[in-house]
Amino acid sequence: MLLVIDEISSLLGPRAGDRSVLGEDLHELVTRWARNLGVKLCFAHQYPSQLEPTINHALTQMGTQVIGNVQDPDDALYLARQFHRYEPYLVKKRVPVWMNVQQGFHYSRPQVIDETTTEFTPEEQYILVADRIRSLPKFQFLLRPAEAEGSLTGRLRRMSIARLDAGLYPDEEVVAEVKRRLRQRDGVPVAQLLAAIEQRRQEQLTVAPKQRTRENAKLAEGTPHEPNKPDRLPGERQPQTGQAGTPGPWQGKFWE
Repeated sequence: MLLVIDEISSLLGPRAGDRSVLGEDLHELVTRWARNLGVKLCFAHQYPSQLEPTINHALTQMGTQVIGNVQDPDDALYLARQFHRYEPYLVKKRVPVWMNVQQGFHYSRPQVIDETTTEFTPEEQYILVADRIRSLPKFQFLLRPAEAEGSLTGRLRRMSIARLDAGLYPDEEVVAEVKRRLRQRDGVPVAQLLAAIEQRRQEQLTVAPKQRTRENAKLAEGTPHEPNKPDRLPGERQPQTGQAGTPGPWQGKFWE
């Protein structure tokens, strides 16, 4: 059985401090129920700071991890600390050691006899990996595969899906030719469309005053006015009647 949840942060709902509404249930699903019931899980979200620390810890304990481009420095550094294995002998700089070596009875010449090395500190290595995460190009990811059941010791590897299903995408030259022929057969010049829009706008500007005049005349015809008598008290619900005692156009409505 496979359970796939995309944008898991929307499922968790609002956070109450450092605990989300469904955080505990998700933690139980990842750490206990999925393994006991043989359920394969696949979760996706944008960046670690969307989730509470407990959920992030549970998700990082899952086998295979796929990391895309993350621009936030803190999120990228968090991922680097979680998935990069510190290499204590990763050389940062080599410095030669010089010494005057006797070349004969009368002179000597400086030569390199050894070298000293400076290794990257753990923090420097994490920053390097975080920079790699922030600079991942389109269609490229860092993959930490699950090499065996329960194994979380795999190293980060770069992977690309740029050539996935190569040859199955539409031919751009053919698509461009189809678009050209469709434009030639059914296309309408932009100037012609703009002229039609302007003509409709002018017609609406001409018709609108005439329509308002007819509506005002109809209202005046069906609503006789008695001098020195208000048409309606504030908030009063009272139907109007036309000349023949039939309901007027404002029947059943409140005046504002």
